[in-house]
Amino acid sequence: MISKKSTFLILGLGFVLALVAFTLILKPGQSAPATSETLQAVQESVETSDQELELETVREFDEPLEIQEKEIPEPLATGLSADLQAIKDGKQSVLGLIFSDKDLNQQLDELLQLSEAGESWADYAIGQVTEMCAYLYETPESQLIAMFSGARAASSPEQQAQMTELLPMVVDASKRCKTLEADKLKALGDSRDWFDKAAEAKNPNAFVISGYSLLSQELFATDENYLSASDEQRSEAAIKLRDQAKQLYRDQVKEFMQNGQTNPETLMSMAEHLNLFYPDGHRFKQQEAWMLLACEQGYEKNCAQGSMALNVFCMFDSSCQTGGDFKQGVLWAQGQYQFDEYQRIASELKRIIDAKDWDKLGF
Repeated sequence: MISKKSTFLILGLGFVLALVAFTLILKPGQSAPATSETLQAVQESVETSDQELELETVREFDEPLEIQEKEIPEPLATGLSADLQAIKDGKQSVLGLIFSDKDLNQQLDELLQLSEAGESWADYAIGQVTEMCAYLYETPESQLIAMFSGARAASSPEQQAQMTELLPMVVDASKRCKTLEADKLKALGDSRDWFDKAAEAKNPNAFVISGYSLLSQELFATDENYLSASDEQRSEAAIKLRDQAKQLYRDQVKEFMQNGQTNPETLMSMAEHLNLFYPDGHRFKQQEAWMLLACEQGYEKNCAQGSMALNVFCMFDSSCQTGGDFKQGVLWAQGQYQFDEYQRIASELKRIIDAKDWDKLGF
C-alpha cells in the first residue's frame, strides 16, 4: 500500500504493519502519548501534510538493479484470475493476495509477466506486494507478536479485540511472504521504484501516490530560477515550485477522471491524499466520504464485512470500527449525524463525477 499508497495505502492507500509501527514508534525527543493521542498520531500520519511533502532536489536511489533482458511474453493464455482481474479493475486491494491462502509465488509471477507486457497496473500491484513482503520477510514472528501486544496495550478494548483477531492472519501472511525466494524478493528492489514506474506510465492509482513527488523532483531539478537562486532565495522559490507541482498534479488527476480512467482504488488513494487536493475546512476534504464513494463503486465487494483493507483501516483509525461492513463501522464510531454528512458529501461527489461537471470538484 499503498505507502503509502500511500500509500496504503492505501489505503493505502496503505499497510497494516506500518500502521502498527506508528502506534509504537515515537519520533525522537517525544514522550509516550496517551491512548487518544496515539490514535490521533496514527490518523495524522496517514494524511499527507505539506511539510512531509518537502522534497530534496534529487532523490537518491539504491544501486539500480541489473535486469536480464527477456522476451516480452504473450498475454497469459488462461486470462487473469478473478483476484487479479479485481485488482486490475481497482475493486480489490492487493492485500488480498498476501492475507489469503492463494499461491503468492504464482500470483507474483503472473504480475511480473504482465509488467513485462506493459501493464502499469501490475507495476503498482508489485510495488504493494514488495512493500509489505519486504517488511514481513525481515520481521521474526516473535517480533510481530510483541508489536501487536504493545499496540493492544495502548488501544481501546474494541481495538484490542480486533488486533487479537488480526494477529494470526498477519503471522500467516508473514509465512506466505517467506515462501518467496530471498533472491526473488531482493530482485524486486525498492517498492517506490515500482510505484514511480507505474505513475510515469500514467497509471491513475500510482500517480495519486507518486505523481506529486515525481513532478516536484522534475521541477526542482530543471527550474533555472531555483537552481540559480541564492541560499536565501531558495526557500521562497521552493514554495512556488511545490505550489506549481500541486497544480500540475491536480490537473492530471482531473484529466484521469475526465477520461474515465479512474476506479474505486483511485478514490481510496485520493482519500489518503486529500491535503494535495483541498485546503483545511473544504467540504470535500472528508476522507470517509471518498471511501464511501469507492464502496458504492464496488470496492472490496462494496466494502462488505470481511474486507481486509477496510478492517485494517478501521482498526487503526478512530473514524470507524470493524465487525460489520464499512458503513456500519462509520455509523457505530461517529453516530448517525456524522454518517449522514459523509453520505451526503459522497452523493454530491458522485453527482459531479457522473455529470462530468469537473470544475465543481474544487481542485
